[in-house]
Amino acid sequence: MSVSGDVGTDLSGYRVSPGADAIAAWYRAGMLWMMKMFPESPLAQWTHDGEFDDAVFDVAATIPMKKMATGIVYDGPPFDVEEFVKRVAAK
Repeated sequence: MSVSGDVGTDLSGYRVSPGADAIAAWYRAGMLWMMKMFPESPLAQWTHDGEFDDAVFDVAATIPMKKMATGIVYDGPPFDVEEFVKRVAAK
């Protein structure tokens, strides 16, 4: 799975395992795209030719994330970015 360009509502380009929650996978992919847009992306060293390394996806699939509600302003992503980077670096 790769995340590049715009993340839309078309899930046809994403592959998930049978029985997986495609909406949850799409949400997590959206969080990766968001991190890619940070002024100093915390995932830059694991991004090559616009594509994330496998370690990024491995961590994104397992790190706890909260669901963000529409109409609420948040101070940051719905997960611990520092812990995310730490787990990616350890892979």
